[in-house]
Amino acid sequence: MDWKPIEHRLALLELMSLNVLTKRVRQAKVYDWLSELKWTQRTKKRDQIKLLDEPKIITLLNNVWKEWHEEYLQLLECGFPPTPTGWRKYKDDRRALMIKRDLTTKQLPTHLSKHTASAITAPTAKSELTKTRRSLLSEQKITNDGLVRIRPPKGFIARQKTEFLELDPIITIFDEVGISDRALQNGLILEGTLRAVVLVENLGAWRDMVRPSGCLLAYIPGWNTALVSALLAALPKSRVFHFGDLDPNGVRIHQHLKKNTLSLEWLIPPFWEELIDEYAQKRDWPSDLSDEKMPYLVRKLAATGRWMEQERVAIDPRLESYLVEKLASGPMNEIKMLH
Repeated sequence: MDWKPIEHRLALLELMSLNVLTKRVRQAKVYDWLSELKWTQRTKKRDQIKLLDEPKIITLLNNVWKEWHEEYLQLLECGFPPTPTGWRKYKDDRRALMIKRDLTTKQLPTHLSKHTASAITAPTAKSELTKTRRSLLSEQKITNDGLVRIRPPKGFIARQKTEFLELDPIITIFDEVGISDRALQNGLILEGTLRAVVLVENLGAWRDMVRPSGCLLAYIPGWNTALVSALLAALPKSRVFHFGDLDPNGVRIHQHLKKNTLSLEWLIPPFWEELIDEYAQKRDWPSDLSDEKMPYLVRKLAATGRWMEQERVAIDPRLESYLVEKLASGPMNEIKMLH
């Protein structure tokens, strides 16, 4: 038996302490191993064993976990049971005490990545940052450290308090602008003439599609609703479109984004339907996505069991004229720029 996982050792500690052990998913292997020993016995309850020989399990604990007695007393003193959940809460309390005693929040940066925050308050940097753990860093702003890549219209300016930067020279050199989560949290404002923002689901489509005048194309990986909201808050008010794959994941992303951006519109050029026979993939749709409010083409694809990727449409020469026509049907929002 591998005794490195703490869950395995906790199973021994719980059996010794309570004289019974109930099977859990993360302790299944050690439970099955213990249930085969002569000094344990199955009880009448399902997936539960009881201890018959305490000296045997104490000897085993001494062999596989030298500090078990000290840790056990600490658990009891803190009022936590010797279970995986009790152990996690016990360790969280220990880390909280360490933060209060040795690492005051005033010594930390004003912004912390959620992974750094987890490393301070949880077992690892990849651990969940629960509300309890987050509360230990109440003076810090926790960031996802996401990055939004944009292709803005000509003449745009980025402003941070009294500082400003023209984006056209950056576009000339780098062909795009990257904006960090922290910059947006710190109050970055983007100023310029804007008709619409197009949130593009896939990197290739965002990079290759045409950008009409007055239109900002944004690429934000994943389902980062918070970053989308922060970007839109930094921009002049305008129409907002989602341009993504016409498949279940694309629909779910649209629905997810729309929860925070109620004005979000689909961007589905009518000529997309002409490409079905040649480019659509035969794939089933889950029944929970059937919605009469979805655009006609999405409902048609779902009904016929086909998916369509956006990349082919992104490079269609008809897309530019469609976007121009689409933008012309909405109001232009012009913000006077201050120099």
